Amino acid sequence: MTKRKPIKIGNCTYGWRMENGEWIEHEGEQRIISRIEKLRAEGISIKVIKDFLETKGIKRKEKKND
Repeated sequence: MTKRKPIKIGNCTYGWRMENGEWIEHEGEQRIISRIEKLRAEGISIKVIKDFLETKGIKRKEKKND
């Protein structure tokens, strides 16, 4: 997996979690980010991606740094 830097989405840092004061990749969320990037590269709109994720039961992250 490509090394990424934590990014903020809304009030959350998606794809990462804080552990012992350090950012650690959240593997499941990193896979979702990769899927989103692939869909965007294929020209799929954000709205269609959002709807797709919802149909798969993938919900947006609500809590900070979880």
